[in-house]
Amino acid sequence: MSDDRNRGVPSNGHQGRGQAPPAPPCAMVIFGASGDLTKRKLVPALFNLRRSGLLTDDFVVIGVSRQTLSDDEFRSRVDEDLGACDEPQDAPCHDWLLKRVFYLAGDVGQPEQRVGQVGFRITF
Repeated sequence: MSDDRNRGVPSNGHQGRGQAPPAPPCAMVIFGASGDLTKRKLVPALFNLRRSGLLTDDFVVIGVSRQTLSDDEFRSRVDEDLGACDEPQDAPCHDWLLKRVFYLAGDVGQPEQRVGQVGFRITF
């Protein structure tokens, strides 16, 4: 396929055999990002989606949790989580994911709180 959605996607060798197309550009927000579910399930799943060619370079993860962390501190945790999971090591996918992980401290119980100089509202 030559469409732009495949830009930056590793070849998974399954094109034309019922493989799902890569996801369109998007930002995934994970609420409770500093928790155990993110560590054990979501981080390995995102790694596998990239390794399978289903996430493009136009994908980012925004972790949200009440704990105060910087982007770098959150990336360090994700790095440790990737190292601890049972998935085969794949340095390019590992690095790809770490470059696309960002963090925002916030409490969804207070949807109009201030984050730095920017306020945000969460709508369900």
